[in-house]
Amino acid sequence: MKSIAIADLHGEDPRKVYDEVLHNYNAWDENCNIIFLGDYFSNRNINEDLQIKRFFDLLDIKEKDERVHLLVGNHDALYLDYKEDQKFDLRFSKDGCEKTNSMLLDNLYKLEYCFSDGKFLFSHTGITNKFLDLCSKGNPQYRNIDILNKMLVARMFEMFEYQDGLKYRYHHPEYSTWDALIKDQYCENQVVGHYKKMGPAYNNGIFNIDSYKTYGNTMCFES
Repeated sequence: MKSIAIADLHGEDPRKVYDEVLHNYNAWDENCNIIFLGDYFSNRNINEDLQIKRFFDLLDIKEKDERVHLLVGNHDALYLDYKEDQKFDLRFSKDGCEKTNSMLLDNLYKLEYCFSDGKFLFSHTGITNKFLDLCSKGNPQYRNIDILNKMLVARMFEMFEYQDGLKYRYHHPEYSTWDALIKDQYCENQVVGHYKKMGPAYNNGIFNIDSYKTYGNTMCFES
């Protein structure tokens, strides 16, 4: 099985990246997975209306290709939980934030927190044991990655994001840090984006494919 990961787009054209993936990796097989790792917005150099349009383009790609998985990143989560008194710089106008919030809520069932192909686990910044413990509340039955996608659709993550002033942000799959992930990883063979400052890197079973140089970096993983 072939799984192709696509790092943070931040407003870049998803159709262009998708077409490049199909041709560069010969990704036509029905058993191939194509995983976008999140962060679809927040580019100061691209008009916010164009970024919103491009997310609709991405949804259209997913609608036509069931092999495509759209994961949630930290920027997406902030728009998803947008409030007028938001303290974070979302890089969109108030109107743009409200449009993006509405669009994400309407299409939440099409998004995922993580995806596993059986060998590799894909998420935006990685999944730690601490975060799974918080999600499961001590119940071993719920201490697995499947519960994360169910919690996303049920809108249950806000309690972690905002409780005690982002107390848990470094153990959240949208907001983890590289050090926290390396020290407390849920499993090896995790593939993440987000960490653009370090560029593509591998450490202790964790693959980062994001980069400062380009948006939408890609990498293929064979299972």
